[in-house]
Amino acid sequence: MNIKYYDPYLQALLLVILLVLNTFLITEYASWFILLTIPLFKIYQIIGGGGVHLWACHAIGDNKLSKLAKSIILFFWTLCGIDRASYFCKYHILHHSLCDKEGDPHSPSEHHPLVLTFGLWSLIAHKKDAYITPEIQDKIDASYKRINNSIFDKYHYIFVFSMIAISLFISPFFCLYFITLPMLLNKIDGNFFFVYWFHKGGKVRNVKWASKWILDSGSHGVHHRWLK
Repeated sequence: MNIKYYDPYLQALLLVILLVLNTFLITEYASWFILLTIPLFKIYQIIGGGGVHLWACHAIGDNKLSKLAKSIILFFWTLCGIDRASYFCKYHILHHSLCDKEGDPHSPSEHHPLVLTFGLWSLIAHKKDAYITPEIQDKIDASYKRINNSIFDKYHYIFVFSMIAISLFISPFFCLYFITLPMLLNKIDGNFFFVYWFHKGGKVRNVKWASKWILDSGSHGVHHRWLK
């Protein structure tokens, strides 16, 4: 298992860095190029976010994806600015098992919308470990096996912080529009919809119009009924 006890703190640190760095870089390098960032972060989101969600968490396509394809998914995941893939899988599987009930690691009934939107729920997610039953643990272990100790998961934060540092050194403009801004937008976008908006009011719901923004995501209630 690649998860470390300090992962939530690294994720919070990453959030602070992204907020501060993007604010500074935008004031210095504001450009129409920002329009490219939106489709770019959507590409990262579909390949990395969608890939880890469906394949690593829920085993969809596991037997059809090559080892190279899985590595590409995990690489793009590092561009999404989210937690380590194995960490995400652990608490996403717990969330599916106890959706909007006691033990759900990011229920809107327990957290402020901003805490959910910025992913800060992860700072106390470990308190929900007590709700992990042997059956849930089996599902979590299966997701770890799919990730298979990939270097992109094992050294997730080294890759993330290195990409930011190297790209900033080479070209602050490139760093802003290809790395840090897409990371921040993806983090906010993913958490706002999947963690907060689709569960607003403490009950999973379908939001049809969301499918026009996040690929085929509007039927979130169906997704939860389909994948336990």
